[in-house]
Amino acid sequence: MKIIGTAEDADRLLEVLMHIVPYINEVTKQMKNAAGLFAESCRDEECQQIMEVLGKVDYTLWNALDDITALREILSDYRDILAAGQENPTVAEQSSLGTPGQPDRMKPQGKYPRDLPVSAYGYHQTANGQQVYDSPEEMSGYLYRSQGSADSRFKGTCGLCSCANILRLAGAEYSEKEMIAYAAANYDGQGRRLCDAGSLFPGANGATTPKARKEILEHFGISSSVFPVTMEHGMATGETMEQIGKYVSEGRGVILSVYSGELNPEKYRWNNGPHAVTVVSVTKDTSGKICGYHICDSNYGTDYYDVDRIRKALTGNDMNVTTQIIR
Repeated sequence: MKIIGTAEDADRLLEVLMHIVPYINEVTKQMKNAAGLFAESCRDEECQQIMEVLGKVDYTLWNALDDITALREILSDYRDILAAGQENPTVAEQSSLGTPGQPDRMKPQGKYPRDLPVSAYGYHQTANGQQVYDSPEEMSGYLYRSQGSADSRFKGTCGLCSCANILRLAGAEYSEKEMIAYAAANYDGQGRRLCDAGSLFPGANGATTPKARKEILEHFGISSSVFPVTMEHGMATGETMEQIGKYVSEGRGVILSVYSGELNPEKYRWNNGPHAVTVVSVTKDTSGKICGYHICDSNYGTDYYDVDRIRKALTGNDMNVTTQIIR
């Protein structure tokens, strides 16, 4: 199938989309502020109906923003294809999980997460001599890259998707929907729901804390701990980065809290809020020094980030580490 158009056409469309997104973000922000003030004095039935309408408008704006973001990603990919004069990939190729013909040894097989005595995988060497733990590209096909798709009322589900990702890394097939169903209906020891719920704004529903994620993982069969992230001068220390690498190398699951815009400024140009992500792999150079990590962002999938990028992106919030060796 041939593409009709040029890379310049795609660039113009991308430029238009880049102008639209800030306006939607600003409108959403103003709506939230106004709704918050209105809710303080909102008592009668008519006021409640107005709040419901505001919630529906906000939901529509969120969906529009998601659609624009997805379209921008597709256009960006197509722009590169056009510039290279390549064929247009089919829809089936775009939506497939993983690579055709790839082995499925990483595919989650059931509902029972692994608890291994030692890591079953280890490192492999790349062409440039680097050492990469396990198979991040192969595994990425089974991890979340489109959070908020399970329930229209819950869009802020990065922590819940990260829990599902840890379970999938452990060989257990669990979904975002199952994480929402459990977390929204259960409470921690202080009487706080395991994920935020009940807001008129879907983006506020689904948020979790490291302690809540620990309880969620344990309910689904994975023991875990919450560890501090040591910061110095606004960045994670080198010792912290080494510790994360050690956990991953041992075959443990790790969830980190990062500022989305610091992690990936190209994809989060207007959003730098706290965001839970899953560490999929660690890479070492020829001397054995950690040089980067493969991180699964539940909005976009798995990408490689160097150590300095991660050090700057970490929020300082605690990280989740599985007690069990799951890989």
